[in-house]
Amino acid sequence: MAMDMPTWCGACDERTRRFNLGDLERRCPDCHPYWAFGHHSIDPSRAPAGRAEQEQATRWLVYELVSLRTLPMTELRRRTSAFFDCGWTPQDIVHALDFDPDGSAFRSVPSTSDPPELTRRAVLNMLSSWCDEGGKPLASPTQLAAARRRKTRSRQQATRSVLAEIDARQVNPDGAVVSGAREVARKAAARAKQLKLEGRQRESSALCAALAEQQAQESKVQQALRRLDKAKFGVVASSGPAEQTQAGHLGTPRSNQAAA
Repeated sequence: MAMDMPTWCGACDERTRRFNLGDLERRCPDCHPYWAFGHHSIDPSRAPAGRAEQEQATRWLVYELVSLRTLPMTELRRRTSAFFDCGWTPQDIVHALDFDPDGSAFRSVPSTSDPPELTRRAVLNMLSSWCDEGGKPLASPTQLAAARRRKTRSRQQATRSVLAEIDARQVNPDGAVVSGAREVARKAAARAKQLKLEGRQRESSALCAALAEQQAQESKVQQALRRLDKAKFGVVASSGPAEQTQAGHLGTPRSNQAAA
């Protein structure tokens, strides 16, 4: 490796100083280089100022990104010093090595098995995407987020100022009379009352019409039933004597018929 590591404890991985837990990794608490290189005094969310802080920030990057450990410290610091001078933080560098400025992830990232030259070119290409045509670093993700927060606060402050100005206006006791608001409200209330009354009248008329139609239908049904009853009784009355005469003829003795 391009940097000196503390004495290996023998329990963790000698190269990464981490414990392999399958899908996860855990730093070795006995021999990880976090304390050895003074990383406890580094705030990754703050831009390093000066050569000493930039060197510590570079070591922090090497510790956090294992794939960068094949690069010499001088090479990595030379690639990141321009970004640190423009106010970039170590966390911004980590973001720049993972994503494009448009937010899309890189299709290829360096690996621990890559040779130093391939890693150097990959880091150069990824950091170059965050530079303008003149090679100057663009605004970092932290700076962009801070700009958005400032813009949001300015809009909120403008809104609060407008609302405070409205609240500070003196209320004219005769304003409603002058503006005609009371007259408009009175007419609106009368109109609403009239509309409510008309609606109730329409509803009552509709109910009365439905009731009258139902009664007429029931009357038609009753008349039809009465006609059917009359027709039935008439048929029975007319067929009664004929049936009796026929029964008498059928009941005449055969001797009488022969005598006749």
